[in-house]
Formats: sequence, C-alpha cells, structure tokens
Amino acid sequence: MLLARAHSAVLVIDAQVKLLNVVQEPDKVAHHITTILKASGHLQIPVIVSEQNPERLGRSDERVLQYLQADDVLPKREFSCLKNEAIARRLSGIGRQQIVVCGLEAHICVLQTAIDLHRGGYETFVVSDAVSSRSATNIDLAFRRAASLGINIVSSEMVLFEWLGSSENEAFRTISKLIR
Repeated sequence: MLLARAHSAVLVIDAQVKLLNVVQEPDKVAHHITTILKASGHLQIPVIVSEQNPERLGRSDERVLQYLQADDVLPKREFSCLKNEAIARRLSGIGRQQIVVCGLEAHICVLQTAIDLHRGGYETFVVSDAVSSRSATNIDLAFRRAASLGINIVSSEMVLFEWLGSSENEAFRTISKLIR
C-alpha cells in the first residue's frame, strides 16, 4: 500500500532534547523529523507529538517545536502512545487511517506504539531515518520485529514522494527542495 496525504497523519514520539542527546545520529534523526513536519505543514497533514514525562525529560527539541502548534503536543507516561487516553482520543478524532511514525526510542515507545497502531487497524509506517535509539542493535531489532508483524518500514523520502504521488502535484517543487 502507498501513503496518501488525504489519509495520513504524523505521530512524532518523544523527540525530546534529553533523549536526542543520547541516541544514535541525533542530528540526522532531528533533520528527518523536521523534514516530515515541514512537508506535513505544506500538505496540511495533521500532526500529533508526544512527550514522555516532560517534567523529568524536558520538552521536545526546538527543531521540532518550531513546526508545531502548542496543542499538537501531548504529555504521556505510557510507553505506547495508544495507551495514553488523550493521545488515543486525538488520533481517533483526526479520522486518518495511515499513521506515519517517527521519534524515539525505536525499541521502546516507537515499537510499542507501532504495534498497538497496527493491532488497532491503522496502516502504520515507521520512518527509519527519523527514528533512533541509544544502540544500533536496538534500532535494528525494533525494525526487524515491526516488519515481521506487517508494519511498514519506510524512509522519509518514500513518505514525501508517496504523499505527492506525481511531479505534477502543485507542491512538488516545495517538497522536493526539502530533501536536497
């Protein structure tokens, strides 16, 4: 299945400064998350952002926050976003069936959320270059486990070009500049 912008929403999980500072390739991950967020803004795709225990772990990275509205960000303590009532309700209220997932950490919150989304009937797309963990082993294990369960593992470029669908799309020039 391909992503369609009319059916998509983005879920950014726990892209908080304290977590980004300890994961593999933090700048690359932040870059790809913000690329997805910029494209979402241009294409009017809804975004939800979770923050794990923000009292202790702090806010999302400024590179992420600058592309959000204040009400896009929801706190949680649960590892799976779907176990958090406010996030699950917001996601359900958006009415989109394709969920593009990025954030931290691959083997904990991202994986548990992706599994719950998939089991809940959502078409789930984990953006591999916009996800990380403290160890490369845990990243690899998370992607392999998710894929074995039927969850789509994609790149940020795959997401953007599937949303566009064609070089004839009115947003093609704007979106393609995001990856140059």
